[in-house]
Amino acid sequence: KPDIFYNNNHNIIYNSILKINASDRKIDILTVTNELRFSKQLDQIGGAYYLGSLVQSIGSAAHIEDHCKRIYDLYLKRSTIDIMRAKIKELDEGLDSDIFEIYNSISAELSNLFELSLSSDYHNIIDVIDERLTEISKISEQDKNLIGINTGFSKLNTFTNGFQGSDYVIIGARPSMGKTIIALIIAMAAIFKSGKNVLFFSLEMSKKRIADRLISIITDIDTKRISSNRLSSDEWKIINDKISNYIDKKFIIIDSSNLSIEEIKARAITLHRKYGIDEVIIDYIQLIKHSFQKKTTNDNVTHISKNIKSLAKELNCPIIALSQLNRSGGTVPSMNELRESGSLEQDADIIWLPYREDYENRDCEHEAKLRIDNLISKNRNGDIGAFYTYRNDFWSYIGEIPYQEYISLSESIPFNYEY
Repeated sequence: KPDIFYNNNHNIIYNSILKINASDRKIDILTVTNELRFSKQLDQIGGAYYLGSLVQSIGSAAHIEDHCKRIYDLYLKRSTIDIMRAKIKELDEGLDSDIFEIYNSISAELSNLFELSLSSDYHNIIDVIDERLTEISKISEQDKNLIGINTGFSKLNTFTNGFQGSDYVIIGARPSMGKTIIALIIAMAAIFKSGKNVLFFSLEMSKKRIADRLISIITDIDTKRISSNRLSSDEWKIINDKISNYIDKKFIIIDSSNLSIEEIKARAITLHRKYGIDEVIIDYIQLIKHSFQKKTTNDNVTHISKNIKSLAKELNCPIIALSQLNRSGGTVPSMNELRESGSLEQDADIIWLPYREDYENRDCEHEAKLRIDNLISKNRNGDIGAFYTYRNDFWSYIGEIPYQEYISLSESIPFNYEY
């Protein structure tokens, strides 16, 4: 951009070069001189002599990328100084201002500034193909039919080929549909079936409540019995035996309820560098703290959504973000019910809408009372469709066969359905 140049004369000259380029004319000292003369700016920049001195000062274009990078780096430094000075002035003049709102504003402005980096937005396609073939060749024997990370549900694996690097997945549902339990099962499938490291942002539940639910899923013991310590000696033995499988696994949880998208990005990037995070889960979008308090809710959700998408690309790992749906008159949810949607529908690669017929219709058939209907309403790189999952009364189980069949199968063979 012209304003990347510190010297205003260079700003004007470069803007003239852009105009010449846009009209498909050749760019040289003569055409640039004529363009500046036509716009009555030639004398302002020091005349034709100054243009000639610029050309003469560079002996060769061989190192043009290094020169561009130097100019761009200096622009980033100046812009960072400008942002910080403005915020220092804001702090000095308004001691009663909200420090966290200022912090979020700084983070957002710096994030927008550095998104323009020139270093990572171009690639030789042959290198990309070679890298992709290497990834495909490393698919584990356990997941030999999947390119991405196991989702925990065979039908969903068929639709998606597994959650893949940079996928932005939205699980949108009304309250009490089991979003958090589904997210935990996705996390456990990534850890145990694909051998991945998972980062889980829980903005609604504390880490203790998440732990209760995980223990329940792993052991098939009612969460209420776990949280109130109404456990038999046999149940304690089951817990101790099952939890020992988790000792060497990386399942990192952050349970702060007051995080902005900039803080989520910073933590995810730091932990990705430290632990090699392969999958990120956010529970849930509407609880992320808004960075711009004076803008509309849609503007804020759009800002959050675009940052989640850019984070997925930066980390090259799938991000699964849970979202509340607006309540509507219909039973079956649709994408346009994504609450305060902003650009959620547009940004997402996959939109998954689970719903319960028994929650919407108390008079439904018995088989539907423990069933969850799952709509894959958008899938940028695969098929859309629907599949059933089933649960039990105390939500320790969500699987693709009814719970009673799962119990019978577990009793007849040494088989653990999920993991």
